[in-house]
This record gives sequence, C-alpha cells and structure tokens, in this order.
Amino acid sequence: MSNELISLMSAHGALAWFPFYSYFRMTKLPSLS
Repeated sequence: MSNELISLMSAHGALAWFPFYSYFRMTKLPSLS
C-alpha cells in the first residue's frame, strides 16, 4: 500500500475511535475527566 493510503486509514481510525473514547472517559472514569 502507499503511504498516503496508510495515513488516511490511520486518520479515519482515530476519528472513528475518538467518540467511543470520549464516551468511555466521561461515563467510566469521571474522576479522571
């Protein structure tokens, strides 16, 4: 694969997981938020 495709997939993965991470941090770890 090309580097452009790999970086695009990495960026998409980060954007896809960010809402789940934010939700988990707010609900499961209120003391750390």
